[in-house]
Amino acid sequence: MAHPVPPAGVAVPGAAVDASEGLIVKIRKFEQKDIKEVRLLLGYSTMEQLALANTLLYTNPFVIAAWLGLSSVMVTLMKWWPVVNGPLWTWLMPLPALASCAVPILFVIDWLNRAVFEHLTRLSLSREDTLDITSYYNNPSSPGTAFWVLIYKNNPIGVAATDAFKPTEELRGLDDILKEAEAEVEKEHGKGPAKKPAKTKAEKEAQKEEHDKREAETREKVQNKIASLSTASKPKQSSNCVYVRHFHLDAPYRATFIQNDLFAHALAHAFTSEAGVEKAYLRISRLTPWLAEVSRTMGMQKCAGPEGSIDLEKDSIGRGPQRWKEYWVGVGRKDWEKRFEEIRELHGL
Repeated sequence: MAHPVPPAGVAVPGAAVDASEGLIVKIRKFEQKDIKEVRLLLGYSTMEQLALANTLLYTNPFVIAAWLGLSSVMVTLMKWWPVVNGPLWTWLMPLPALASCAVPILFVIDWLNRAVFEHLTRLSLSREDTLDITSYYNNPSSPGTAFWVLIYKNNPIGVAATDAFKPTEELRGLDDILKEAEAEVEKEHGKGPAKKPAKTKAEKEAQKEEHDKREAETREKVQNKIASLSTASKPKQSSNCVYVRHFHLDAPYRATFIQNDLFAHALAHAFTSEAGVEKAYLRISRLTPWLAEVSRTMGMQKCAGPEGSIDLEKDSIGRGPQRWKEYWVGVGRKDWEKRFEEIRELHGL
């Protein structure tokens, strides 16, 4: 299967040219100058699910029933029921009760969901692949691993990250690195002294000095571990699958369906690299309907995850009060090659 390079003179989404401005849309590998916009897009990819999670809970029959029930109680207590044979304006009397009962329900739902998605966003931005994107995704020992950025008029508007290096692993985050550092400090110096009320000024200063020393050593070890992510030698890729670990396109541009070109570009690179990739995987949920549509366009179908990966249906914790769970979708090399040729024909390549 050849690389997705169009014939000369053919303009396709992802390589659009404007006569006055030159190349206005392109897909290229991540560069360090993109870090601010890329991290913003990665944050959006998780936080935008909050709006849909809220909407699904707002329209839940039990929530609607609770809202109407509370409103009815308030209307009864305030004697705001419409007068059947009275003026028409009396039919507007229940509206304040309906509105005032809706506001706290909307607030509580958003409060419950927001904490979950803010936590997921922090995790996404503090894992070892996003702490040092250049080092993790420009890995010579894993040709199928890459971080692609979609540029529109010199502004990053989309990202696609394929991981063939550790496709079956849940990557470490800053919290995990901090725990490792604290464990090493404890192993070297033993457990810290039991906290006792200091009786003298000298004891207070000694306790503070010991605490500051441990904190300084822990911070130093954390910094060294983060720095080692980019300098440590990486073993050669042993897996024959790739995991699309990150994928996002800014919402206003999705109407152009350019997300399909970005996804196709990332998969084409993974399958045509020297990594020997035989299958590509992606995790989606009901909270990412646009991503499910992209995966179907790419020929992906619901399946079991890669060997050694987490069982999302059994072992993962759902998101939010309704416990929305992710599930695996995947596509094999042969099915992808067939689908890719269909995409090329569709674009007239």
